Amino acid sequence: MKKNLLPIILALLMSFTISNHVFAYENEYVKVKVQSSPIVNLSSDGFQIGLWDKGFYTLFNINDRRLTARLDGYYTNSYGEYIKTNDTYLATVGPIHVKTDKIFYSYEDAFNEANKLRSLEIDAFVSYNEGAFEIWIGQLLYENMAIEEATNYANNFNGSASIINDNINRIVLSNGNNEIILMFSINDNIHLSSLNQYEGLVKVGNNNYRDFITFFIKDNEVTVINNIEIQHYLYGVVPKEMYPGWPLEALKAQAIAAKNYTLLNMNKHSNEGYNLCNTQHCQVYGGYDVEHIMTNRAVDETIGRILTYNDKLVNTYYHASSGGNTESSENIWSESVPYLRGVADDFSLGSPYDSWQFVISKEEVRERLLEIGIDLGDITSIEVVSTSQNGRVQELLIKGVLRSEILKKERTRQIFGTTNIKSTWFEVMLQGESGKITIKDIYIFNINNGEVKKQTLNNLSVMSVNGLYSIDSSSLTKNIVITDGVSSNEVSSIENNNIANSYGKYVFNGRGWGHGVGMSQWGAKKMAELGYSYIDILEYYYTGAIVK
Repeated sequence: MKKNLLPIILALLMSFTISNHVFAYENEYVKVKVQSSPIVNLSSDGFQIGLWDKGFYTLFNINDRRLTARLDGYYTNSYGEYIKTNDTYLATVGPIHVKTDKIFYSYEDAFNEANKLRSLEIDAFVSYNEGAFEIWIGQLLYENMAIEEATNYANNFNGSASIINDNINRIVLSNGNNEIILMFSINDNIHLSSLNQYEGLVKVGNNNYRDFITFFIKDNEVTVINNIEIQHYLYGVVPKEMYPGWPLEALKAQAIAAKNYTLLNMNKHSNEGYNLCNTQHCQVYGGYDVEHIMTNRAVDETIGRILTYNDKLVNTYYHASSGGNTESSENIWSESVPYLRGVADDFSLGSPYDSWQFVISKEEVRERLLEIGIDLGDITSIEVVSTSQNGRVQELLIKGVLRSEILKKERTRQIFGTTNIKSTWFEVMLQGESGKITIKDIYIFNINNGEVKKQTLNNLSVMSVNGLYSIDSSSLTKNIVITDGVSSNEVSSIENNNIANSYGKYVFNGRGWGHGVGMSQWGAKKMAELGYSYIDILEYYYTGAIVK
């Protein structure tokens, strides 16, 4: 009996260790880029301003409800608003300053000293520098102006002063009256948060964000960064990646997929001062304003859960719809990943992306290729050379009068647009060649619950101006126009072997939307509707992976 207890004890200890490690993830912070601009408007119910060092440390509080963060540079003042300029002749303020010998270790003391100087009509303000508050003077345009200001200060106050003209990393934080609250370097890791501890929201532009705001400088703009707890971050990701009205188990699967992605990509933009961006390049993040009670619930109910393979985090790639079969990683990119295997995916059938069509002329094909430096001359043919075992195109051969080019895997989508070529699961034909263009299906979208119903036009009864009409594809000679009374869409329904006016255009007929690797979001929705749990969903789409 004692021999049998040892494996059980070891298993329990391992489970406890993994569980504690997983729960620790939820308390970590992620830095997300949310805006980039020379001037940024911030608002909240007052602000805490402090430092970040493994947590937030408050330096001081202010009751101002509106602040502006801008680069330290040249600006014109138009009706109380600063506008950045490179023309020093037009500028009213500049990035050259006088640093006095006055140093303080509390913001209140420094602010009071700056106020005394301002009462003497000296343009003094507080600057934070390596753990201390300093008194600086002036936002000057030219160095000779700074020399004069420094001399006046030394003579009038029996002190010393130096000229600061290196403004590469400095940010100016000012209130609604354009009075400088604080000047600081991005190297000082200054953070802002709301004085309102209940909601703790800071508005950046038109969007509200939880937790903390900090800054970086790149390409002569202020990069605004939301430093936010991972759990709060996921609140703003899941509803942007999956419709909140979908079943809870699908939302939970999306929450874990988004969490895994976050943890594995924390260094994606580390050289730019943040971890992740807020676009599809990373994960779409909308902040507090997009949060929904159901997606927040999905995040909360999966706290402490991650997806693993051999006790390592799974890179949870996901896409909109597989079209009926997911794809193995090496057939989209290059590396073969054991848990990213193609699987049969009937669950994705019936989505709006079951099938799609993209039509492009020979001239447009040539233009797209020329844009990336490929000149084939006039296009003579396009053909699929090879496909994966799951049906996705591995090589697309484009021939021109000058030469030929083979586009491999996802490159076709990159060149012609991922919203045009929705996936690499497609066939291509030249319009006018022998073959049929069959009657299309339509999708009816219920705006109340997000449900989508697929409906073929063939044998469908519709109300026309002449009364009730049954569509018959065998005798149909005109296109069908679908309208809601405001806008309309013409659905091609012609079945013909030779369409005279369509020669020279290539038709891509495809299935699914996205790269096809990992979880299909529409497939997850269907699985949840059929009673599968989020664990079932994740372990189905990620071969051999385990939710822990």
